[in-house]
Amino acid sequence: MKHWAMLTGIAITSIAAAICNLLIAKMTGFNLFALKLGFIFPVGAIVVGMVAFSGGLLATQIINAAPKMIDIVLMALLAVMSVLFIYYLDYHSAVFDDGKRASKVLTFIQYVDQQLRSSPLMFGRASRDVGEAGQWGYLLAAGDIIGFFFGGLSVFFILLEMELCQFCDVYLRKLQSKESNILDVDDAVAITEALTEGDLEVVSKVLHWKPQLPPQTEEGAKHAQLRYELWACPDCKSEQLVAKVNLFDGEKWTEASTLTASRNLGPHVSLLDRFAS
Repeated sequence: MKHWAMLTGIAITSIAAAICNLLIAKMTGFNLFALKLGFIFPVGAIVVGMVAFSGGLLATQIINAAPKMIDIVLMALLAVMSVLFIYYLDYHSAVFDDGKRASKVLTFIQYVDQQLRSSPLMFGRASRDVGEAGQWGYLLAAGDIIGFFFGGLSVFFILLEMELCQFCDVYLRKLQSKESNILDVDDAVAITEALTEGDLEVVSKVLHWKPQLPPQTEEGAKHAQLRYELWACPDCKSEQLVAKVNLFDGEKWTEASTLTASRNLGPHVSLLDRFAS
């Protein structure tokens, strides 16, 4: 049921994206969905696909359900249906030069065939018009569908990067965060190792440890600061502790992602009180 809710969210934002694309095209003459770079790269379809599938990202956060690989197949079907809907909106609103509505003269299939075959081919850096696309129009349309799908797929990959509960397969929620004092880099590395390998008593002491500021060192020496984050599963309440390391090179702070450490605490174990002080 939760996965159908996610797909419903995608369907809703796909319809909204198609309508917005139509309104923009009618008001400004610029069709974002049809925008291409280098004649064939469907950059417009990719952008519209990202917007259309953003509903799935929002839905997963509301219902707290992680997508499955089977959802990629369903997303592909939604991409085809969404592109067809964009074509249908264009068909239903199109008016020929003689004032006749396209829907009164041609069937939907006839209109799409005519539009694909008569679409201009743009070639070269100057986007020189080299004539009508003809049969190539169908290939360009296939590229639009693929671009739309991959635009939406980028949203799916964002979801894959989000932390999941190892017990319930739902997204974790951040409870608290805190920062350490300024540390030597060696101390920061030792702390991340303790958080990963030490027992819970050691982890608890590490969170409370307030080291003295490191002495002034020669120019170019690095200092570090840890940011602790406590995440929890909204279903089983199990917690995950994450420690991110920021390094200072004398000019700016940058996150050292390779030093990030995390630890699943398991059920019935909580470090929330350690973040209160």
